[in-house]
Amino acid sequence: MPLDVKSKSVLKKLAVLLGIGVASIVSYEVFYWLTHVYEYDARIEAELTTLSSRIDGEIEKVHVKEGDRVREGDLLVELKSDVQRLKIKALEADAIREQGQRAKIEAEIVAFERDLNSRLATKREAIQALRVEHQTIRNRFALANKNFERSKILFEKKLTSKKSFEEEQTKALIIEAEVENSAAKVKVAELELEEIKSSE
Repeated sequence: MPLDVKSKSVLKKLAVLLGIGVASIVSYEVFYWLTHVYEYDARIEAELTTLSSRIDGEIEKVHVKEGDRVREGDLLVELKSDVQRLKIKALEADAIREQGQRAKIEAEIVAFERDLNSRLATKREAIQALRVEHQTIRNRFALANKNFERSKILFEKKLTSKKSFEEEQTKALIIEAEVENSAAKVKVAELELEEIKSSE
């Protein structure tokens, strides 16, 4: 059954409206496509500053919000400080213990130096006394030697007895042995002094 003129007119209007609608949609899409960029992995370039803390920890409070202006030295965030306080106390305890150890070592050094100085002074005095004793014995030996030489001359001239001569000779030999013994004592004491000095 043929369409009447009225139906044809309505169909034309619908077709025109449909065409306008399609043209509008196509135009909008073309415009949107030209003015917008689609990217699946987009990156925006901006000036960013990375902030980091010298120590690890949880953030307890943020003192600024996005867009705020900040100056150098401003407090931005506050970290939970319980763990850090414990670490500080542990470090303070370690420092106190180290100070105690240092004071103990210093006291030991002072005591050692005093003991060493005392030993050195004692040994020097002992050496001095041994040297005086050695010199005294040497003087006695020199005198005994003179007496022996005089007794020898007298004995050769038959002016003294053999017994007297032998007594003077024995005295000289005994004192000579004492001289050697005292010299050895001085030498040993000097070596001991050098040994004490080497322990400084």
